[in-house]
Amino acid sequence: MSKFIHRLPNFKFNKLKVDELINLSQKNANLKNTFISKNESKDPIVQKQQEAALKNGYQGKQNDFVQIHCSENDFFEPLKEWTGLKNPKASIIVKTPGNMIGWHVDTYFKFRSSCPEYDESEYLPIRFMYFPLQHQNGHAFSVEKEWLTSWEAGTGITWHPNAGHCGTNCGTKITATINVTGLISSKEFKSFNLTDIKNPW
Repeated sequence: MSKFIHRLPNFKFNKLKVDELINLSQKNANLKNTFISKNESKDPIVQKQQEAALKNGYQGKQNDFVQIHCSENDFFEPLKEWTGLKNPKASIIVKTPGNMIGWHVDTYFKFRSSCPEYDESEYLPIRFMYFPLQHQNGHAFSVEKEWLTSWEAGTGITWHPNAGHCGTNCGTKITATINVTGLISSKEFKSFNLTDIKNPW
């Protein structure tokens, strides 16, 4: 049986600090990002994926979201340390009602560009994702053929680095995810027993 999502131990977020971070995200227009950013990278894989998304109709404000990176706020430090990942980088993505991040495969190009060299036979980049807010009706996240349509605040998941995934807010309240990207040992990754997926790009 295929397994596309691996559940991580829950993390206990400080609700007050989460609310402060989300309030900050809604007050600063400079934090706005979009699913398709034409000037984001010269990486050929990233550009190919962006071209495909534009061709498939991912244009307009419904693809906007707000993102705050760990370099801009110390909120993320306890979670980064708790994951145990090497060279972790973190950010929060906040989606307002009616917004989505369309189907894509992570390229890790930003992480790779800032990460010291590592032995690719012993480590690989991976993304751990946590939900800092309680699930609300209309919020969903998908990895390949597996869907999450309910979660508790603090739920953590991860997936195969080559797995396609997407997230959507079809509800009436804000939803948010916190990504921690870092290096994981090949041995620990294999223990997740995820279905192997070839990079589609």
